Amino acid sequence: MGGRGITLYAKKIVVTRLRDQKDAEEVLEKLRNLINRVWEQRDKIKPSYKTRAKITVLEIYKYLPKTNCGACGVPTCLAFALKIIGEEASIQDCKTLLEPEHKSDREKLLALLAEAGYGR
Repeated sequence: MGGRGITLYAKKIVVTRLRDQKDAEEVLEKLRNLINRVWEQRDKIKPSYKTRAKITVLEIYKYLPKTNCGACGVPTCLAFALKIIGEEASIQDCKTLLEPEHKSDREKLLALLAEAGYGR
């Protein structure tokens, strides 16, 4: 839902990074629809007990080119690593990382992300 942090409690929902009241209403409507769809499908859903390995921004940053070129849409490679952690960006967004001379780092980063359960 747009890179927002969403936490569900028994009697409340907390959502971060909302722009305004209208944005909050739209996000809550989408969330309500998602919860209702899941409830309707509850008998068909198999729970996954896999845990996602924790990786840090610096672990991702280690494999980035560190050029701070901004071609990915964020000003620095460290900020880009943060976007990857939040699943707001894909390594495909880093054009420099896709160049042949960065193949080794790209493959290591893809393996790290796959091991941690990231689908990017």
